[in-house]
Amino acid sequence: MAVAAPSPVYLQGMPVGWNVQANGNEALTGNSPDSSFSPALTASGFLTESIDFNVASGTFQPAVKGTLYGSLTSITEYDTLVTNLDYVVTTAGTGLTALQNFVVLISQATGAVAGISADQSTLWQTAGPFVTPIVVPISVAKGGYYVAFVGNTAAGTLPTFAAGPVNSAVITNWNTTAAAGNLNACVIAAGLTTAASINAAAPFTLTGLTPLAQRIAVGLS
Repeated sequence: MAVAAPSPVYLQGMPVGWNVQANGNEALTGNSPDSSFSPALTASGFLTESIDFNVASGTFQPAVKGTLYGSLTSITEYDTLVTNLDYVVTTAGTGLTALQNFVVLISQATGAVAGISADQSTLWQTAGPFVTPIVVPISVAKGGYYVAFVGNTAAGTLPTFAAGPVNSAVITNWNTTAAAGNLNACVIAAGLTTAASINAAAPFTLTGLTPLAQRIAVGLS
C-alpha cells in the first residue's frame, strides 16, 4: 500500500519540508520571506558541512601542487549568506609559495567560483582549526557547493587537512557519479597557481572528474 507523503508543517509562519542533502542525509529545511529568519545550523554550528567534524578521523594531504581538491557541501536554504570556509590543518605545510594557496567555493550547478579566500600560504604553515573568510561574502542559492583547496610549494610540503576515514572512492562517493557531476570528493582542476589563474579557469567542468577516497572536512559559516 502506498504511503502518502507527510504534510508540510509550519514554524513561525514558514513552510518546512524534508530535503535530501548532497551527502544523502535528510535535513528539515524551508524558505521564508521573513528577513529575520536564520537557517538551521548543524550540530557543530555550521551552515553545512561536507562531513561531521566529530567523525573526521582521517587526514588528507594533497598529492599534487596546483591541483584543486574539492569536497561537496549542500546549502538547503535560499539566499544563504556565506562568509567563511572552515577546516582544520592537522599538519602544517612548509615552504609554501606566496600568493598561490587558496580555498575556493565553487557552485555545483554552474562550475562558477562563488567565493575565494585570500592567500593562505602563511596560515597553512601552522596547524589548527581555521575560519577562513572569503574575500567577498556572498548570498548563495540553494544547492551544492564544492569547497576546494589548492596549494603550491617549490620544494616544501603541502599541508594536511582533517578528513573522513579512508574508504574506497566508491564508498566515499556512494550514490554519486562522475557523469552526473555530483561526486562527494574529487579532483576538480590542475595547473593552478594564483587567484587570477583560478578565476580564469572557471567555470569548471564538474562532470567526468576523478573521484577521491576521502572527503576533506569542511564547514560553511
